[in-house]
Amino acid sequence: MPWQLPFVTPFEKTPTVSEMYEYLKGNLISKSEAECVLEVNGAGYLLNVTPFLSHHEGDRDVLLYIRTFIRDDGEHTLYGFEERPEREIFDFLRGIKGIGPRTAIRILSRVRWNELCGLVKDENIDLLAVRSRLGEKTLKRIIVELKPRLEKLFWDGPLQDNATVWQETRRALMQLGFSSGEIDRVLRELVRSSHSATDTESMVKEALVMMGGQR
Repeated sequence: MPWQLPFVTPFEKTPTVSEMYEYLKGNLISKSEAECVLEVNGAGYLLNVTPFLSHHEGDRDVLLYIRTFIRDDGEHTLYGFEERPEREIFDFLRGIKGIGPRTAIRILSRVRWNELCGLVKDENIDLLAVRSRLGEKTLKRIIVELKPRLEKLFWDGPLQDNATVWQETRRALMQLGFSSGEIDRVLRELVRSSHSATDTESMVKEALVMMGGQR
């Protein structure tokens, strides 16, 4: 059966968010800086994305983590993210007073999520203001609320190292069939051991050793 959005009775005034579905996987039919169309089982889904999406039109088996919002008139809005941490940052941002999903995706479209985390960690309000185009009051609120949460995420350590290698390692392990939970656990262990992310191949090999070998 084709993938279908869940039926949710909408609230009268505020949009609700559905977390019933984790991701969509299909063929990338079209892509712009702000949107893409992903075909899943013959149905085309319009997703709001950032311009940093690395996939290209025609790519197959594209996996995007999603958030689904339902307005009071029943309209569905989908947001797609290449990385789970990017979606976590989106969730954190939209939970801050005065920042909804549209503003959150706009911020992540101006500043790549891992760069945003680095700027928040350093409390670099000046550069954040230039990149995000937000006011100082909003940026201070973001730093106060977001920074403590970053310290609890497994990828906090690698932000000062080589974030791309960690992301590619995660993607490679997923392609080998390991679950998100298994990957998160082993990457946390590598972070705690202050492992230096040198190159993807060596990282994957070390992760596989810790996880008991390739599937």
